[in-house]
Amino acid sequence: MENVGFEIDKATGDGKTHASLHCGAYYFKLRNQPTSITEVASMSNSFHTYTMEWYPDSILIGVDQQMYFKYKDKSSPLAWPFDKAQNLILDLAIGGGWGGAQGVDSTMTSQKLVVDYVRVYQLK
Repeated sequence: MENVGFEIDKATGDGKTHASLHCGAYYFKLRNQPTSITEVASMSNSFHTYTMEWYPDSILIGVDQQMYFKYKDKSSPLAWPFDKAQNLILDLAIGGGWGGAQGVDSTMTSQKLVVDYVRVYQLK
């Protein structure tokens, strides 16, 4: 799940969430990362369930039980490094080339990334 502040409506909290896959073959500096975008109602005002299903041959991403992204490219180790352990990163990025592209809100005094839980399951 990725999103940027300028895509969230301040009045309603509605916004866009991006599912993007980054690896050696595809990432933002190459301007070719596979990405899908979906609208999320009340994104910043209520909890949502974000899901990533990682299978031996594909990765699926969704929000609130609606899958909206599928990646399936095993053409090379650079395109599919997901046969190895990976790290889960949860962070709040403010500014930078994407988040700061339209400037950072000068009236902002603080922000929170509130995570209720993270669950990891393994297929049998």
